[in-house]
Amino acid sequence: MEFIQILDADVRPGGLVEWVPSVPGGLGSWHRDPRPTSHNHEQHLRAAHEYRIRTQRAGGREAWLGLTVEFDEPMSVPAVRATILAWINRHEVLRTHVVLDDQRTDDGTELPNTARYTTDPGTVKLTMSRIGWYSDPSLLIEQIAGSFDRVTAPLHWPAYRFATVARADSFTLLFAADHSLVDGYSLVTAHHELRALYRSHRDRHGSDLPPTGSYL
Repeated sequence: MEFIQILDADVRPGGLVEWVPSVPGGLGSWHRDPRPTSHNHEQHLRAAHEYRIRTQRAGGREAWLGLTVEFDEPMSVPAVRATILAWINRHEVLRTHVVLDDQRTDDGTELPNTARYTTDPGTVKLTMSRIGWYSDPSLLIEQIAGSFDRVTAPLHWPAYRFATVARADSFTLLFAADHSLVDGYSLVTAHHELRALYRSHRDRHGSDLPPTGSYL
């Protein structure tokens, strides 16, 4: 596995699709989660909030990590959809969100606070958004990089995004997430899990992946 800048990634041209997670009703349908936020995560959120105030931009901080998974076969849309949803259901960190909820005392003192909300497995839906066909690899990777920069901002959910680039005989699955959700180790395991889940849904048999714990 090699870590490189996204603009140096070698993704062959093809039809670009983004896969957008959502939950009907938004955060209002999630349940309040009492589990606390790590100090690092809270500091990360506050830095993102300060960046937004200073620049009036929600994304573009480039504080995300991602991966590409290559498949040497035509893409099965149902299998990709089922794979992504199964992976989201498998990892609770992709179904939780922390918001800044500062409170003021009677004397006007601001008390920093965070609030976590989590949604159950099976509640996340997936929208397939066709971006277009690209024949120029540099334009393709610029489009992907720009999109990932915007959507991985940690102040909103989801702070991650999936994309596929499909060709007649192969396809590439891409994933990017804010650094508060993934690290280098989790991406190594994600590569194996996504391939295993895709094969299981393509061939319509169960996955042999072991149960996973929760990062939370």
